[in-house]
Amino acid sequence: MIIAIDESGSFSAGSTHRSFFIAVHMRQRKTLYELKHRQFSKWEHSLPKSLKNPKGEIKSSSLSDDRLIEFARKVVCSAHFVGITPLTIRPLDNPQAVVDKHRTVNLIGIREGAKEYAALGRPELAKTYDEFGNWLQKLSYVQ
Repeated sequence: MIIAIDESGSFSAGSTHRSFFIAVHMRQRKTLYELKHRQFSKWEHSLPKSLKNPKGEIKSSSLSDDRLIEFARKVVCSAHFVGITPLTIRPLDNPQAVVDKHRTVNLIGIREGAKEYAALGRPELAKTYDEFGNWLQKLSYVQ
């Protein structure tokens, strides 16, 4: 499965504003991915170059409603299915202490998993778990 994530908002701790992120997911069978890639490329090439930012990205805020509807019809809703999971977060409702508690619980499981794989003679998996734990531990509240 391929999952692409994008976000909007600051996610700053204590903020009363809502921040959003959306995950788009699709099955990864080669033919399905290639079909979606062709559909997207065809749609993208129909847009004027002036809609792209310096990084070559197309921001939805620069698209008209008609272009957004065209994208939905020609890429998202056309065969084969693209799943969309939207989420919103209001940092004020997620205090640092709660986020830290959940991170700690996850880290315990990850560290125990690394120990278990090391004990089973699977050092490559133990290293992967250790690296994941280190990454998770270093994440800031906003991340």
